[in-house]
Amino acid sequence: MFQNILNFHIFGIEFQPNGIATAEFSIHGHQQVLKKLSFYQPDFPPPFSEGMVVSGIEGDHLLVRSLYLPLIKEKDIREALPFQVEPLLPYPIEEATFVHRTLETDHEGSLVSIFATHESSMTAHLEKWSALKISPEKVSCVPLALCSFVQKYVSKDKTLLVFHIAASAITGVLIKNNHAWSSFSIASRLDAEEPSLQDWAAKISMIALSLTREVKEGGIESFILTGNIDSLTGLEQLIAENLNLSPMQAEAMPNFSSVELHRFAVPIGLALEALPAASQPVDFRKERFAYPNPWKHYVKPLSLYFLLVFLLTTSLYFLGQSYLSYQTSLYQQSFIDLLAKMGKSYHKFDEAYREKTRDLSESDPEKFLAYDEIADRLHFLKKEVQSIPESFPLFPNVPRVSDVLAWLSNHPAVLHTESDGTVTPRIKLESFSYSMVKRPMQGKKQDRYQVKIDLEISSSTPKWAREFHDALLAPNDWVDPKSEVKWNANRGKYRTTFFLKDKTTYPG
Repeated sequence: MFQNILNFHIFGIEFQPNGIATAEFSIHGHQQVLKKLSFYQPDFPPPFSEGMVVSGIEGDHLLVRSLYLPLIKEKDIREALPFQVEPLLPYPIEEATFVHRTLETDHEGSLVSIFATHESSMTAHLEKWSALKISPEKVSCVPLALCSFVQKYVSKDKTLLVFHIAASAITGVLIKNNHAWSSFSIASRLDAEEPSLQDWAAKISMIALSLTREVKEGGIESFILTGNIDSLTGLEQLIAENLNLSPMQAEAMPNFSSVELHRFAVPIGLALEALPAASQPVDFRKERFAYPNPWKHYVKPLSLYFLLVFLLTTSLYFLGQSYLSYQTSLYQQSFIDLLAKMGKSYHKFDEAYREKTRDLSESDPEKFLAYDEIADRLHFLKKEVQSIPESFPLFPNVPRVSDVLAWLSNHPAVLHTESDGTVTPRIKLESFSYSMVKRPMQGKKQDRYQVKIDLEISSSTPKWAREFHDALLAPNDWVDPKSEVKWNANRGKYRTTFFLKDKTTYPG
């Protein structure tokens, strides 16, 4: 899972006469790119110490068998294989290392291809690379590598033969339905003196005959020739004539020619076998041959992961401390403002608190404003407030009778001043009633003072009466706008009822 964190590299490697052929794939996220094809000499340090190295068991050290099992689930197949494979091997199952690929599955069972090698061959393979200070993390095999190469760069649909000429053997593989169905190898040294094309063609024809015995005539139409065949010019044409098959070529890529792809077919295929997207990955490095350092490639991603976690945790911690400090400051300021509204100095309040709680320690302003200390003092303050007896105002702040009469007597709507200074009464006060209809008392402490005025007036002109009524409705310092102003007219006399404004200060 950590392969997506950093740019990860997979190297497929193969011995060839002119050095170690290496195919490098770069993996970053979901992108898997063939980055480089190169040779390097064994005398020099390997260039892939930071990536995953994949090697392959040569065909002449490999046994390929097919087996039909009346099983469908992959788990059941793995559990049954050790008992089913033993009769197919020329050596004891205890001395074998094998992998499998499921070729076909129907409703009754599965056709499985077995790739097995003797433990001595596996040991010799690892020791050969170890002598060069190379430790392959995964070990596949040449037939599967050639199959992966064909699927990726040649064709996914055709049934064909692949002939790979390596340093010590010629390996042929029958590829059908995108699987390596069978494989056959013949030992043959590519660095022999004066190689004969006819000898190479004869050996390849022998391999082709072994691979096509169970294939219907006409089922195979083409072949592919891979490996280091620079010195075998004309061999491909000779094979085509002998087998009556047409040669196929891998399509060239922007950075690699078709010749390069064929020369590095096995390293490319080995790297493809180890890619995370491989459908049925195989690895001979298991059990007693398991790779000794499986976490080697995860050290850097894990280190980066834990570093990022540490940085994130540290950032969150300091952000949390900063936010907590800010909230504490607001909390302290709110507490000081509360004391100020209550007319208390926090130093005197602290002395009273310490005296009541019998705290004999030395007063410390910073400790006094600590979060937990404020909580204790708020609790103490709450008890102190709750212990104060409930009270209500005994002295109302409402207009008195004399004030109301003076206001009415001098109201512009009652006494009109002419332009020459003459004062003319427009309204005559017939009756006046001043009554306090509500007041707070024991059992009704939530009530407010409310004074009702009842007036009966008369006027010779209805217009003047209406002007007086409008003056009562207009905003003023006497009439309570929240209460209704009632008005009634009857034969030149008018009755009105309204309430005076209450300016009394009530507790909390």
